[in-house]
Amino acid sequence: MSEPVQRLIDPAYWRSLAPDLHIDEARLFTDTAPLAFDGDTLAAFERNLIKEGYNRFDPPDWDFDVDALARTVSALVDTGASTVLGFVYDEFWVLFYRLSTFLGHLLGLEYRQLPDFWIWHVAASDEDAGWTPHREKGARALDAHGRPKSLTVWGPLTEARPDNGCVCLVPADRDPTYGDAASEGDWQFTLPAVRALPAAAGSVLC
Repeated sequence: MSEPVQRLIDPAYWRSLAPDLHIDEARLFTDTAPLAFDGDTLAAFERNLIKEGYNRFDPPDWDFDVDALARTVSALVDTGASTVLGFVYDEFWVLFYRLSTFLGHLLGLEYRQLPDFWIWHVAASDEDAGWTPHREKGARALDAHGRPKSLTVWGPLTEARPDNGCVCLVPADRDPTYGDAASEGDWQFTLPAVRALPAAAGSVLC
C-alpha cells in the first residue's frame, strides 16, 4: 500500500490534521441533545417553508467551535484532499443530528438522509464561485399541499455575504412555475424577485 493511501486510513493522521475535532466519539451523540424548538416556532417554520419555499435561523449553540470546522476545510484544501473528507470528523455529523427535531417535524420522524452531501470551499478569488442557478429536486420534492418531501440543508462555516458567496434564491410565492412539474424548465420570475440570504457562520438554511 502506498504511503499516501496508508496515511488516509490512519486515524492518527486525521487527528493531527484537525486536533480540535473528533473521530468515532460516540459520546458526542449520546451526551448531546437535539436542538429544542417550541411548537409555535416549528409551526412558523412550516408555514414559511410552504409559502416561500425556504427557512433559515441564526446560529444556535452547537456546543462546539464552528470555526474549527472551517479551519479543517481549509486544511484539507491546503493538502489537496477533497473537502468531502471532512465527514471523517464527528462534528460534521453532529450538526445534522442536532437538527433532528427540526427536520423530523418538517419531514416526519422516519426521515432519512439522502447520500447526497458535500462540503464546499469557495476560494476568495474572482475565479471561484458557488452553484450556478438551478432548482434542487423540483416538484417531485413536494406533496400535493406544497409540503416538502425532501429538503436541502446548508450551513455556512464562515460568514456568507453577497460579495463572497451567500445563497441567493427566488421565494416560492414569487416564482410562477415553482412546484409545477410541467413547467420546471420554464423560469418566469423577474430578477427583482431574487433574494440574497447573508448568513453568519453556523446559521442554518433549508
